[in-house]
Amino acid sequence: MNYNKIKKVIKNKKYPITDFIINQVGMSVTGFNQALANETLTVKKLEEISRVLNIPMCNWWEEEDQFVVEKSAVAYGGDLIGEIRWLKKQIDGYIDTIERLKNQIDQIEVQSNFKIGGSQELELRHDHS
Repeated sequence: MNYNKIKKVIKNKKYPITDFIINQVGMSVTGFNQALANETLTVKKLEEISRVLNIPMCNWWEEEDQFVVEKSAVAYGGDLIGEIRWLKKQIDGYIDTIERLKNQIDQIEVQSNFKIGGSQELELRHDHS
């Protein structure tokens, strides 16, 4: 959510910001500014601001939503086959890394006579020779 947009919209609607915050939102100027700075404005207060400004709640998120849509269009609107090949290569690389790490764990277990279980506990191996 774009918290800076709230003040801009209030100013664009020609409301005196101090009067708007105190009389329309029911907050102190300091509390309002802190809520914006900390990004902790309640939904109830945001709904009140939206109602008074006659702006739908989705307005506060529109640019972020549009950015996500545009980013997705670029990422997935191009060469899908190339994207799939790249993702498969990435997955294969992760699988190789996992197998290499598993082999290292197996070697450590053999060398140290410990068994590393799936539950993060170490079990002492007993040789019954």
